[in-house]
Amino acid sequence: MHFSEVAHYFDLIERESSRVKMTQLLAELFKKASPHEARIIAYLSLGTLRATYEGTQFNFASKGMVVAVARVLDISEAAVSTSATQTGDLGAVITLHPWTHTDSQATLIEIHRALVEFEQLSGSGSVEDKVRYFTTLLQSVDALSARYLVRIVLQKLRLGFSEMTLIDALSWALVGNKSLHDRIEYAFNVSADIGFIAELSCAGGIAAVDSIGITVGIPIRPAAAERLPSAAAIIEKIGSAIAEPKFDGFRLQVHVKKHDEKTELRFFSRNLLDMSAMFPDLKAALLDLPVQSAVVEGEALAFDEQTGSFLPFQETVKRRRKYDIQSTMEELPLKLVLFDILYLNGESFLEKSQSERHNALATIVNTTNNALLSVAEEIRVETADALQHYFLQNITAGLEGVVVKRPDSSYQPGKRNFNWIKLKRSERGKLDDTIDAVVLGYYYGKGKRASFGIGACLIGVYNKEEDRFETIAKIGTGFSDDEWKELRVKCDTQKVNDCPHNVMVTRGLEPDIWVAPEIMVVVRADEITRSPAHTAGKTADRLGFALRFPRFLEYRFDKSPTEATSVDEVVSLFDQQKVVGEE
Repeated sequence: MHFSEVAHYFDLIERESSRVKMTQLLAELFKKASPHEARIIAYLSLGTLRATYEGTQFNFASKGMVVAVARVLDISEAAVSTSATQTGDLGAVITLHPWTHTDSQATLIEIHRALVEFEQLSGSGSVEDKVRYFTTLLQSVDALSARYLVRIVLQKLRLGFSEMTLIDALSWALVGNKSLHDRIEYAFNVSADIGFIAELSCAGGIAAVDSIGITVGIPIRPAAAERLPSAAAIIEKIGSAIAEPKFDGFRLQVHVKKHDEKTELRFFSRNLLDMSAMFPDLKAALLDLPVQSAVVEGEALAFDEQTGSFLPFQETVKRRRKYDIQSTMEELPLKLVLFDILYLNGESFLEKSQSERHNALATIVNTTNNALLSVAEEIRVETADALQHYFLQNITAGLEGVVVKRPDSSYQPGKRNFNWIKLKRSERGKLDDTIDAVVLGYYYGKGKRASFGIGACLIGVYNKEEDRFETIAKIGTGFSDDEWKELRVKCDTQKVNDCPHNVMVTRGLEPDIWVAPEIMVVVRADEITRSPAHTAGKTADRLGFALRFPRFLEYRFDKSPTEATSVDEVVSLFDQQKVVGEE
C-alpha cells in the first residue's frame, strides 16, 4: 500500500463530520491493508509510530519544521511562518503553494520506517540533521502526503477520534457493522496496543482477537470505581463489602518478569504511559518479590520520613520527572501501596474474586519485608455505620476516603462499574466531588485580563458511546494571574482553526480560540444543573448538564483526555446530589 492512499483516506476522514462515515472509511482502509500495514495505520491515525505506552518523541519543534517546509517549497521562512499563523496549521501551508516534487510512490511501510529513523536522530548537530532528513522525506511524496507527515511529526494530526472509533472500524472491516465492538474492546483492555489488535484482527479475524491474553510488558487498561454519595448508599447498593483506604498518589501498574537471572520491571501510569525510569527506588524495592512474572497495581505516594505520614498529591507529583531523579528521590522518598494483582507466574488473575486476588498479593508482598512496599489494608464492612466509621478514620489520617469493593467481583479491565465504589471526603456544596474535564477552547480577556489574552475557558467531559467531548462549563475563576498566562501558553500549543470533529458545542458558546482536547483540569463546582446551553448528556428529549459556579483547582497529568469524567458519571453525580439534598 502506498502512503499516498493512506493520506487520501485521512483527508476524507478529516472532511467528514459523521462518526459512522468516519468509521466506515477507516474500515475500508483496514480492508485494503495487509496485517502489518493495518498495525501501522492504527498507530499513524492517532499520530504515533507505535503503541501509546511506548511513546513517540520526534523532538522536532515548529521552528525546525518551518525551515524544512520553506526549503521544500522554496520560499522564505517568514512566508511559511505567516501562512502557518493565518491557517493555524503548518501542514496546511504545504497545500497553499505549488508542489513541484515528484511522488516516489513510497509505501506506507517505507514511510513508517523513515519516520522511525527520523525520530532516532540525536546528538550534536541533530537539529540540522533532522531538518535535512525531513526535507528529503517531504520531497519524496505528493503534497497531500506531505501535509500529513508534517502534522504527524508535530504531533498535531487531530483526525478527531480515539481508539474506540478504531475498534468500531475493525468490527466494520470484519462483519460490516460494530457488533464485534465489545469483543475487540475487551482484547484492547487486556492488551492495550491498538496496533497489535489491528494486526491480529486483519490476520486471523475475531478468533485471533479473542485469543489475546495478558502479556507482561504490555499494560492492561485499569479498572475504575463508580461514585456514590454516602456509606448508606454504598451498603444499599452492594451489601456486605470490602473497604480499603483511598490514597491520593500516582496509580501505577507494575510489570515484573524474571529470566536468565535478570529482572525486567516496568511501571505504567493510569493513562498507560511508561514511567519506568522515574522510580529507581521502587524498582529496587520490587526486585525481591518472589515471583517469576507478575502484574500488580498500587499507588506510589511521597511520605515524610520524620513523621511517617503520606504527603499531599501536590508533593507526590513532583516525582513525575525525567531529569534530576536522584536528588528528587532523596528529597521526596516514595512508598508503594499495592492493592491488586492481575497476573502471577503465567496465570491471569482477572477472573479471580477480589478476596482471592488480595490474599495472593499479600502472600507475595509480605515475604519481602521491604519498608517501601506494603499491601493496602482491607476490612469487611456489613453496615453503613461500620463503613462510615472506617471512612472517617481514613479522613482523620489525611487520606482521600475509601474504596469499597464487592468481595466476589472479578477484575474488569477498562471498565467503570459498581464492583468498586469510591467514597471521598466532601467539601461544602451540593456537588460532593470534583470533575476531571478537558479544555476545549478559550475566550479573550476583558478588563484586567485583556492583557493576558484570555479571560475564560470552555471545558468538556467525555462521551464514550459517541467518542466525543461535550461541553459542561465556562470557567472564569480559580486561576491566579500567573496561572491564566500559563493556561494561555498551554492552549496556544494545542490551538486549532475550527471546532474539532470530536467536540460537540451549541451555537453561541463557541470560544474565540479552539483547542484540541488534550489539556486536563480538575474542577470544583457547587452543583450540576440542567442546561440548554451545554451539550454534556444532551439528547433530543433531554437538556444537557452544566456546572454551577465552576472553579479551577489544578491540572490533571495522570489521565488522558478519554479518561475525563464521563457523561454517564455526570448523570450519576446529578442524581446523587438530589439524594443528598433530600437527606
